[in-house]
Amino acid sequence: MIVEQCMSKGPRACTPADTLTTAARLLWEHDLGALPVIDSAGAVVGVITDRDLCMAAYTSGLPLHASTVGRHMSRTVFSIGAKADTSKAAELMKTRK
Repeated sequence: MIVEQCMSKGPRACTPADTLTTAARLLWEHDLGALPVIDSAGAVVGVITDRDLCMAAYTSGLPLHASTVGRHMSRTVFSIGAKADTSKAAELMKTRK
């Protein structure tokens, strides 16, 4: 099987300037665990997870609306092409956690 057969098309995304409240709402409303973070050109510049939101709230002591996605997102992003075999994608996810 290839990645294209099981990937989400047109995923939800947020920007570094969005508040954590915005990211939390998108995650909740669309039953997601992670969101790509995109720049104004649509390029992926990071990822934010539901765990990132929880840890940001816990460690900063600030409400989610007082902090931005850009401050708490992971900036290291790995990707694989849509035509790649899913076993290669699984190996990438395993090795890169």
